Amino acid sequence: MNKKAGLVLSALLLLLVFLAGVYFGVKWTKSGKVDRVQQARDDMRSRLAAFVSFVQQGKGEGEMVSKARELCEELGGRWGIWQGESEDSSKARYSCNLPTTDGGKPCTDSSECESFCSASGDAELGARTAGKCYPYLYAKCARIVENGVFAKEVCVKEGKFNKALKVGGSDGN
Repeated sequence: MNKKAGLVLSALLLLLVFLAGVYFGVKWTKSGKVDRVQQARDDMRSRLAAFVSFVQQGKGEGEMVSKARELCEELGGRWGIWQGESEDSSKARYSCNLPTTDGGKPCTDSSECESFCSASGDAELGARTAGKCYPYLYAKCARIVENGVFAKEVCVKEGKFNKALKVGGSDGN
């Protein structure tokens, strides 16, 4: 292999590593170095999500559920039923509602937030308003700001899973 081909191959390899990092959520600092703290947090969140998913599928009981709850709380999460079933339902699945890294940041649209842009409690539907990024991934009710307008309020009804509600809510539920 000649020198030019080696340089092209090296450049392609570096591009592939960078794209893989972007794809898998690795955070880079302005100096081009990996943010190790954020990377470790993202890794822990991914592992917890996989573990909780395992527990939710009915494959874990007793001690495993306790461990999942403990891990959730260690990461600042809230353990509970977040996706529409009541506690009395045989279909109820507990899960971890992890905190976002941008909770409380001012926003005008959910695209600016990990979860969603939450309108304040006194905002009127259809009115122009600024919001704040919701501090958790899920909520039972969400007051959503889109393009600087309080656009909609969405709530999960008991017994119905609403996948769109990975958007949170303004009261922390």
